[in-house]
Amino acid sequence: MTRDRHPPRSPWRVRRIPLEGREVGEWFRLRGWTVEQSDAATAHAFIDEAVVADVAVRRVWHTALALSRSPRMPDETASGRDEPTDTLVVHVAGRGIIRVGDDPEAPLAPNDVLLVPRGTAVSYRSSEPIARIEIDHGARDRAADAFHANGELVSVAMITSAVNALFHAHDQQRGGGVISAATAMAASLEALIAAVRAEARMLPPRHSRDTTDSYDLLYARARTVLDADAVRPGLTIHDVATRLGVGRRRLERAFRLRGETPAAVLRAQRLRLARDLLAADDARELAEVAALSGFPSARALRDALASAESPRL
Repeated sequence: MTRDRHPPRSPWRVRRIPLEGREVGEWFRLRGWTVEQSDAATAHAFIDEAVVADVAVRRVWHTALALSRSPRMPDETASGRDEPTDTLVVHVAGRGIIRVGDDPEAPLAPNDVLLVPRGTAVSYRSSEPIARIEIDHGARDRAADAFHANGELVSVAMITSAVNALFHAHDQQRGGGVISAATAMAASLEALIAAVRAEARMLPPRHSRDTTDSYDLLYARARTVLDADAVRPGLTIHDVATRLGVGRRRLERAFRLRGETPAAVLRAQRLRLARDLLAADDARELAEVAALSGFPSARALRDALASAESPRL
């Protein structure tokens, strides 16, 4: 959202920019934003900015601000250029209100993901400190619309990790490996963004994310994770929710709509695996079966089998 008018030309360049007072408003204004701040002297911001090949990445933190951007950036208007670049935003901390294009205002909360197409008008305000990740990238799919999803994208955690790894790798790199590492990082980020775009096409509109269709999608994705990872003894429902980028309560609601709980589904899947193993070889030690089916111990498996076979009154 805060695209630099004059990005660095180096294949990999990182800048860390602490801002205070009127510097905050000036930094945003130079990037095409109108800033509404009643007390500019109290504003603070910190920006980590990296340009890697054709990808520009920023980790942005700032105090409460109201920002708006016109449909076209000043540098585009002056030069007549219209580079095919969109901005992917991962909201990390704080809450605010955002409006993209002609869409109605929507709440902005941690783990929200937005795609803001190049040249789209954006308005944004918060009454508390905000942190987010912004990635400007070459858009190969110009037909893609803006999207705004809350915790529905599997790739959220992956993008956050990749961005953090980018900054860390730059700090660690020395010598001739910098350029090759930069190219690899850019390719990795572009691949993740392509995955997010592809998955976003399956999401319901932002305003209907709490509908049955939305929960059906979350349920299906959660079942995939539970079925695949049930063999991991340490897997918890919190782990599943984190992997899917949602809160535990939201995940549990998706199951509750079907008369289930994720914990019960995980337990049933582990029991199914254990029974299949026992049916295939009833001479196996119970401790071995437990380890192969996700139970922490033979006793836990024995209790689960007994509980499942007990008649329900």
